Amino acid sequence: MFETVDDMALRLDLRDALTRLRPKQRQAVELHMQGFTQAEIGRACGVNQSSVSRALARAEANLRRLCGEST
Repeated sequence: MFETVDDMALRLDLRDALTRLRPKQRQAVELHMQGFTQAEIGRACGVNQSSVSRALARAEANLRRLCGEST
Protein backbone atom coordinates (compact mmCIF):
# COMPACT_ATOMS: atom_id res chain seq x y z
CA MET A 1 0.00 0.00 0.00
CA PHE A 2 1.32 3.41 -0.95
CA GLU A 3 1.42 6.45 1.29
CA THR A 4 -0.02 9.70 0.09
CA VAL A 5 2.15 12.79 0.20
CA ASP A 6 -0.06 14.15 2.99
CA ASP A 7 0.36 10.94 5.02
CA MET A 8 4.12 11.08 4.56
CA ALA A 9 4.24 14.73 5.60
CA LEU A 10 2.15 14.02 8.71
CA ARG A 11 4.40 11.11 9.66
CA LEU A 12 7.50 13.28 9.26
CA ASP A 13 5.87 16.10 11.25
CA LEU A 14 5.03 13.65 14.03
CA ARG A 15 8.55 12.21 14.04
CA ASP A 16 9.99 15.74 14.34
CA ALA A 17 7.48 16.64 17.05
CA LEU A 18 8.44 13.55 19.07
CA THR A 19 12.05 14.71 19.16
CA ARG A 20 10.89 18.03 20.62
CA LEU A 21 9.09 16.48 23.61
CA ARG A 22 10.68 16.37 27.01
CA PRO A 23 12.65 13.12 27.45
CA LYS A 24 10.22 11.60 30.00
CA GLN A 25 7.24 12.42 27.78
CA ARG A 26 8.96 10.98 24.71
CA GLN A 27 9.89 7.81 26.59
CA ALA A 28 6.31 7.36 27.84
CA VAL A 29 4.90 7.88 24.33
CA GLU A 30 7.39 5.50 22.73
CA LEU A 31 6.64 2.76 25.28
CA HIS A 32 2.89 3.36 24.97
CA MET A 33 3.14 3.06 21.18
CA GLN A 34 4.89 -0.30 21.68
CA GLY A 35 1.85 -1.53 23.60
CA PHE A 36 2.98 -1.15 27.20
CA THR A 37 0.34 -0.23 29.78
CA GLN A 38 0.69 2.84 31.95
CA ALA A 39 1.50 0.61 34.94
CA GLU A 40 4.23 -1.18 32.96
CA ILE A 41 5.67 2.12 31.77
CA GLY A 42 5.66 3.39 35.35
CA ARG A 43 7.57 0.34 36.57
CA ALA A 44 10.10 0.65 33.73
CA CYS A 45 10.63 4.37 34.42
CA GLY A 46 10.53 4.19 38.20
CA VAL A 47 7.40 6.34 38.59
CA ASN A 48 3.81 5.63 39.50
CA GLN A 49 0.99 5.13 37.02
CA SER A 50 -0.46 8.57 37.75
CA SER A 51 2.79 10.21 36.67
CA VAL A 52 2.75 8.22 33.44
CA SER A 53 -0.86 9.24 32.82
CA ARG A 54 0.03 12.91 33.27
CA ALA A 55 3.13 12.58 31.07
CA LEU A 56 1.08 10.99 28.28
CA ALA A 57 -1.63 13.65 28.52
CA ARG A 58 0.96 16.44 28.39
CA ALA A 59 2.76 14.73 25.53
CA GLU A 60 -0.48 14.45 23.57
CA ALA A 61 -1.23 18.14 24.10
CA ASN A 62 2.32 19.07 23.08
CA LEU A 63 2.19 16.86 19.98
CA ARG A 64 -1.10 18.40 18.90
CA ARG A 65 0.39 21.87 19.36
CA LEU A 66 3.67 21.02 17.64
CA CYS A 67 2.02 19.29 14.68
CA GLY A 68 -0.45 22.15 14.37
CA GLU A 69 2.39 24.64 14.07
CA SER A 70 3.52 23.13 10.79
CA THR A 71 0.13 23.19 9.05
